[in-house]
Amino acid sequence: MKRLIAVMLIMMLLMPFGCSCYRLEINLGKPTEAPTAPQATQQTQTEANTAETTPASTDAPQNGTVTHTETAEPTAASATPQAQEPTPYTPDLSLLPIEYDVYEEVGWEVNEATMFEYDIDFDGKEETVSFKYDEDAYITTITIDSKSIILPGSNLTHVILIDLDPATPYVNLLVCIDGASDDYITTELHYVNGSIVKGVEVMNDCRWDAEEEKLMFYESSDILGTKTGKRSYSGEDLKPDTEWLEVAYEITEEELKNNRSELIEFGDLLHLTRDLPCEVNGKPAKIAKGSYIYMLRFNDAHDTAEVRTENGIEATLRFTYKDWTYYIDGKKVESYFDNLMFAD
Repeated sequence: MKRLIAVMLIMMLLMPFGCSCYRLEINLGKPTEAPTAPQATQQTQTEANTAETTPASTDAPQNGTVTHTETAEPTAASATPQAQEPTPYTPDLSLLPIEYDVYEEVGWEVNEATMFEYDIDFDGKEETVSFKYDEDAYITTITIDSKSIILPGSNLTHVILIDLDPATPYVNLLVCIDGASDDYITTELHYVNGSIVKGVEVMNDCRWDAEEEKLMFYESSDILGTKTGKRSYSGEDLKPDTEWLEVAYEITEEELKNNRSELIEFGDLLHLTRDLPCEVNGKPAKIAKGSYIYMLRFNDAHDTAEVRTENGIEATLRFTYKDWTYYIDGKKVESYFDNLMFAD
């Protein structure tokens, strides 16, 4: 009883001075619950968890001690790290394109060999690419690791490893086979999920032109004797970049001066035996009998050619085709020249 009276006297003495920011902890021997403290504004879940799990300090106030209580300072919530997309694996493409020429590498007497060891499907390991051809069965087998595909023709000439489309997760194989008499077939292959996929076929030969840094396809035409033209192709669907094919054998001024007789002999420099109807700057014209011309380019329809005379005049020729024969202005092409050369 005396103890209770003493406590009440102490409280009466403190009331005139204000005690809104103090609390009195009293232990009378029975467990008591402390009054609920106002909730701290913007308190983070992290702080709450810390308060629940942190053990009581050894310096905690003793029974009957007056302690000062401060409002917790708000803290900014930790930023949640954003998940990042994994970077797709890509092998070193700087070595491409790589061209494997069968004759230069192993010769025609060897009918099977390994051509490439390269990560062609971007799976982080190299695949082994090999070939084998069978002259009796007239087939060529291309093998990638344990999977194989058979292509018609046994005269495999070369294979090009190239990246035709940077958006695809693989590189491409261009398999070039000479069917017969320079009748080339180029087949696109790629390797996906452990399987060989056959893409488009182009009925022409192809080579990588390192000087122009382009994939060139070669096509023959018989409109002015047999001439081979070239043009660039691109994309996995192997589409030509232009309708015009440049004559692969370019005649220079130096050759006209130093090798003129040979150019005439082999039908590269053509001799006119009659006036040749043509167009010059879009207008009808004629190239006189006795002149010499050479072809610059022809279109993929094989009905138009651009030529140049020895003195540098450029003209356009128009052709029609009937019964395996080309005509200019209704007359056979052979009737205009005396040195046309055709492949057998």
